[in-house]
Amino acid sequence: MLGVIAGRHPGIIDVAILAACPRDVPSWRASGTGRPWPNSLSPHAFLADVQKATQLFVVVGSNDNNTLPKFSEAYVSAAKVAGLTAQLVALSGVGHNMDLAMQTAIVRVLANALVK
Repeated sequence: MLGVIAGRHPGIIDVAILAACPRDVPSWRASGTGRPWPNSLSPHAFLADVQKATQLFVVVGSNDNNTLPKFSEAYVSAAKVAGLTAQLVALSGVGHNMDLAMQTAIVRVLANALVK
């Protein structure tokens, strides 16, 4: 949702952390791992409207078998092509659930972003 909000309301978000989300809902559904939520919005569809000053961090586990790492990688690549500051944070051995490793990584990313 934060990726969508950053594009729909440019300028209200300085730092966005997208964790374990599909980024591109139609591709996610087509992969067979996603549920057919008919009203879901895709953060990638709003990249062109994200304010250039917004920092994007995409956190994904290397073993995420739901929101596959390839979707996070594609989102970061598209964000960079759009001229945005985006960083992929891939967590080795971590799955889809918000376990301690994922939570710790998110806190670390946020703390580092706020220090800058």
